[in-house]
Amino acid sequence: MHLLEMKQLWVEQMELAGVPLSSGLEVFSDLVGRYNQKRRYYHNLNHIAHLLKLWQENKTALQDPLAVFLAIWFHDAVYRPGSLSNEQKSAELVKKLFAHTTMSGCLIDKVQTLVMATRLHYGEDRDSQIFIDFDLAILGEPSSVYRRYVFGVFKESSMPNAIFAPLRRRWLLKMLDRPRLFNAMPGQEIYEVGARENLKMELHRGGSYGDYGIPENARA
Repeated sequence: MHLLEMKQLWVEQMELAGVPLSSGLEVFSDLVGRYNQKRRYYHNLNHIAHLLKLWQENKTALQDPLAVFLAIWFHDAVYRPGSLSNEQKSAELVKKLFAHTTMSGCLIDKVQTLVMATRLHYGEDRDSQIFIDFDLAILGEPSSVYRRYVFGVFKESSMPNAIFAPLRRRWLLKMLDRPRLFNAMPGQEIYEVGARENLKMELHRGGSYGDYGIPENARA
C-alpha cells in the first residue's frame, strides 16, 4: 500500500469521525513523520501499511472499524526499543493530537483502550482481539517476510547479538507457551500454524541475528 492510498483512507475515516480535513491532515503528517524516523526498521510505515491491508480485508468483522483504524495508526506512534511506556505514551498521543478537534471523547477513549491492549497483546472484546491479531500477523507470514521482520526488530534494538539473543529467546518461549496466538481474526488458523513454525524455526536456528539481513539463498 502506497502512502497516497494510506492518505486517502485517512481522509475518508476523518470524514466519518467528523474531523475537519485541515485538522485531520495535520495529525496525519505528524504520524507519518514519526513512522518515517530513520531508526525505525520494523515499526515504520510498512508495518502500518500491512495492518491497514488486513483492516481493509476484515473490517466487516469489526464492530467499530473507525476506532480500529485509528488504533492501527497510533499503536506504535511512540516507539523506543525496550521502553515499557511506549503504549501508554502512544495512547496519550491520541488525546493530545485530537484534543482540539471535533472528534468525540468516546471515540478517543476507544482508540486509547485499543492501543493499550497491545502492551500485553491481550484484548477483552472482539475488536481488540482482532486488532491484536492484525499486529501479530507478521508472525504467520512466509518465512522470508518473517526473517525481514526479525532483522528489523534486531536493528531497531541497537543491541549486540550477545544481549539481544537471550532476550529474544525469552520472548519466543513466552509466545510459544500461549495456548493460542490468534483469537479472532478471520483465517486465524492459517496464521496460527505459520506463526508457530516461524517461532520454532527462530528458536532453534542459532547463529547471529545479523545474518537475518542476508537472503536465505545467499548464505554460505
